[in-house]
Amino acid sequence: MKKIIIVLVIVMCMTSLGSITIAEEGVYYLPEVNMNVKPPADWLVLTRNVQKGDEALVSLQLSRDELLSQYQDFGIYLNAIQLDPLVEVLVIMQESKASRKTFDFTTLSARKLKGIAEEMMSGDIAELVSEFEEEQGIDLGDIDNAKYSGYEIYSTDKADYIVLDMFQNYAEVAVFTTQYYTMINGQAVSITLKSYAGEVTQEYHDILREVVDSIEYTLILEKPKSFLPDFTNLVTLLQLGIFIVLVFGGLSVVIKLRRDKKKKKKG
Repeated sequence: MKKIIIVLVIVMCMTSLGSITIAEEGVYYLPEVNMNVKPPADWLVLTRNVQKGDEALVSLQLSRDELLSQYQDFGIYLNAIQLDPLVEVLVIMQESKASRKTFDFTTLSARKLKGIAEEMMSGDIAELVSEFEEEQGIDLGDIDNAKYSGYEIYSTDKADYIVLDMFQNYAEVAVFTTQYYTMINGQAVSITLKSYAGEVTQEYHDILREVVDSIEYTLILEKPKSFLPDFTNLVTLLQLGIFIVLVFGGLSVVIKLRRDKKKKKKG
């Protein structure tokens, strides 16, 4: 089991750098994820094809190179940011042995999805953090009081999502998160909203739902018959996979911006 988990995490960290183009006004095409998505209007939008001097980079005081490095490391393909109050939406994709085996949440029954969500809700996040850090020989930093606070199952015409609510303190910053998580085309995909200005209000729940509903998957593959689901290991792998995505999403450009500003003030 530990070998499978290590392979999952290593592969998740090796997402290749890609490009993004605008399909139509306000809609972004993410070719690596086979996705058209419309982020909230008037928010700063950062993608993997961001150019030097981009308005969003200037506003966030970030360099193109450090942004792309973060995106590649954490599997981020789109980041929409509202500066006041501080809220962001991220599209994250990771591909791994576990995601290819599960392939598509729509192949699982509603009962199975609910079971997976409930298992995650009852999981010990601190224990997962400790195990991950020990296996990989890294320190994810100060992550306190990380816990799931609720879930639901949400379905569109193309995908089934486990919707997770989570709270965590990271580097002395309170982060409230709502994440739509799915497996599709053998990829683990999350559309995540993070609030750094208090709990996720109904307004922002509605904004995130609009983003999810705007998604068009431009390619839907059939699960290869040779890939049979192994439900014995499914819950454990998904617990770790979703947690790692959440942690990596927490290390976003917003968090980095705040940490850098604190360092400058101390200096």
